[in-house]
Amino acid sequence: MNMWQSFLDGFTRRYPDAARGMTRRWAKAFRDDPDLAHDLIALGGIIQLPAALVPGEADLGPVDPIRLAFEAGQRDLAMRILALGKINPRDLGEILEQNNV
Repeated sequence: MNMWQSFLDGFTRRYPDAARGMTRRWAKAFRDDPDLAHDLIALGGIIQLPAALVPGEADLGPVDPIRLAFEAGQRDLAMRILALGKINPRDLGEILEQNNV
């Protein structure tokens, strides 16, 4: 099992028909507009380091656990939507390479 599938297992077991329909819709959306994946990666902060870990950034003081939890939630939702759109880790790597990340 790959990491993407693990995101959807619980939902799929409980609501198999809804999961199939949702996967079809997101896969179609990503197929119709490939830039959607790029936008989601950027908005979800998937490739962004927390500000406290970025080299050369000003020291922002103590780490804010609420902010870190919020950012983790954004990344998690973005990863789930990418998984629904059948974007696999290899596809994600190719997208990041195209954007010189």
